[in-house]
Amino acid sequence: MEAAQRRQQRDAQKRQRELERQNKEQAKLSAIEQARLEVETHENKLEVLLSVHREQGEIWDWIAIVASLPPPYPQKNSNHELKTKQLMLVSTSRQNEGKKAAIEQARLQDEQAFQEAIQTYVKEKAEQEKMKGLAFRILAHEHKAYIEALVEFSPLREISDLGSLLHFTVHSATLIECEMKVNSTQTIPTEVKTLTSSGKLSVKTMPMGRFHEIYQDYVCGCMLRVAREVFAMLPVETVLVTALADLLDARTGHTAEQPVLSAAMPRTVNASVPFEFDIHAVIKTKNAAAFEYKFHRQFLENRWNKKNLHKEFFRVSLEEIHQEVEKLKQQGEGCELEWRKTEAGRIAEWQESRDIENDSQRKDKWLKLEQASADERWVKRERRFARRGGGDALMLSVSDGLETDADDVGA
Repeated sequence: MEAAQRRQQRDAQKRQRELERQNKEQAKLSAIEQARLEVETHENKLEVLLSVHREQGEIWDWIAIVASLPPPYPQKNSNHELKTKQLMLVSTSRQNEGKKAAIEQARLQDEQAFQEAIQTYVKEKAEQEKMKGLAFRILAHEHKAYIEALVEFSPLREISDLGSLLHFTVHSATLIECEMKVNSTQTIPTEVKTLTSSGKLSVKTMPMGRFHEIYQDYVCGCMLRVAREVFAMLPVETVLVTALADLLDARTGHTAEQPVLSAAMPRTVNASVPFEFDIHAVIKTKNAAAFEYKFHRQFLENRWNKKNLHKEFFRVSLEEIHQEVEKLKQQGEGCELEWRKTEAGRIAEWQESRDIENDSQRKDKWLKLEQASADERWVKRERRFARRGGGDALMLSVSDGLETDADDVGA
């Protein structure tokens, strides 16, 4: 479990910890170096906030865990004793005087190594049995097992560390809800730090437009990350994520916890597009539902899927979208288009895929590599099924006393 958690640590976080360590030693640095380090720390924090959705922990194969074999029982050996006897064969008669004592000491070392191996075996076997038990319960869709997995392995620890609180509720075997409390004042910087031409530190108040842009990206990124981690760990089909924040209630004049965004994400959403989403622009309007209706109606003939209108993907250029927004704006719709700068990291997969597609040699090399990788995954799958006795299905029975009511957890 510790190894799984370690694998979830991101490079950006490691870099952030290193920068924080260097900050503690800044008294030893020159003023210019201190300024550079402070700006780099600030920029790295923003990178962590805006890239939280790009990472995902390992995908849990609960069937493989159920089929896993226990660790082998340790075998007692006489390595130290044999080594000591070999040394005795080439030693002088004077050195052989303590032969019996040396051999006895070597036997004690062998016994000690054997006892340590047994302790490790007992620990690993208990851990493996615990994991198999949890896997059986998760495959049987036990609600409490879902919660135990989320608490035990903490796949969303990064979001919690960034200042957001998470609360999970299991509604059914296929639906899990997450309420995410976002603390914007604690999480998002209110200042912009840059270096002047002379290398000095410049600190200015962050413009509200930029603050809200970071806030929107962070909230959306966290919601996507929650869904991805839950789908990677649990066999649910839908994740309902609601972002909450402390906002001023106009009716009472007091600050109260209110939802700022809510989305129900089916598992198919994760694999429904070939590349990572990129936000090119944000359209602000007073009546989102009416605006969406007019927009979809205008571009009806540009739909990719003309049979299933629930698949809302359109073949439309950004220029056409811009023109339509301006047209609706002139008609008094009260809408506004805000363009966003595309981050290089978000289009890296698309660019690399395009380069592979356009280079025949590179494409052949990629194809051979991926075919070999696919064959290897299939062989591993067949081995797992063979260890279970060659069956094609895993039969699980659920006891009559299985808990079926919704279970809650706060993280």
